[in-house]
Amino acid sequence: MTIKAFAISATTLLLSVIIYASPADKPKVLVQGTDPGGGSTASETSGNLIKVCPDLTITLDRDKADYTVVRDVGSGWKVQKLTVFNHNRELIYAGNTHTVTGAAKDACTAIRKDLKSAPTH
Repeated sequence: MTIKAFAISATTLLLSVIIYASPADKPKVLVQGTDPGGGSTASETSGNLIKVCPDLTITLDRDKADYTVVRDVGSGWKVQKLTVFNHNRELIYAGNTHTVTGAAKDACTAIRKDLKSAPTH
């Protein structure tokens, strides 16, 4: 194999890896939630989720979402109630925490665990 042929093969392989691992392959997450005053917690949850789990993409498109994260705040903002659903709308996690960051970490852990257990195509 000539150096030129090797360089072309190596470049092709590298581009294949880059394309395969592109951000388009990141799991897409729809974030929802409410607080006791009727406001939305989605913005705050999304920001924290992307910080603790940068391998996810936040989306507003329900049809393209691989997961849905719902965070509801209990009275007095002391309890963060969190549920995570997969693309089939099946519950994969439900729990409580005391911080938004804790809720984001729990959601990230649940999604990563589900991704590992998902069958490969």
